[in-house]
Amino acid sequence: MVTVFPDDSGLFQQDKAPFCSRIPKCPAGWQQYGERCFRFIDTARTWAEAEGGNLASVHSLSEYNFIQGLIVTLTHGTPLTWIGGSDAQQERLWLWSDGSRFGAFLHWGPGEPNNAGGAEHCLHMNNGGEWCQGIERVSEVGYCMAMSQVSSS
Repeated sequence: MVTVFPDDSGLFQQDKAPFCSRIPKCPAGWQQYGERCFRFIDTARTWAEAEGGNLASVHSLSEYNFIQGLIVTLTHGTPLTWIGGSDAQQERLWLWSDGSRFGAFLHWGPGEPNNAGGAEHCLHMNNGGEWCQGIERVSEVGYCMAMSQVSSS
């Protein structure tokens, strides 16, 4: 199958994709980044309530920037937003709630994580417009969900 499309210069290019190729798609209301789909929900929930929807894990600066851009586009700001990190199981052992490896990347804010008051066990982003920090799990903020597998149609 050959698809013809204009490139950035306005010239037409040919895409020689195999006839059986499928284009990954996200469900309505979700935005694709790589092989994952993300959705920001601007409804205040505790971390546990929001986790029912599989909170987003973040594995690179570009993915973090994508999620932050999605939030800015929908809210015209950078409200506090739950993502799926937690050290509730063991202090200072941060885990992603979707089971993915926490890895080396996390855009911690200055001085974070600090477990202020001994009660910061859940992760949010957009503290002052950027960075991540721990926060009490009973606080209510918006949240970002992720879907690990993109469906094909």
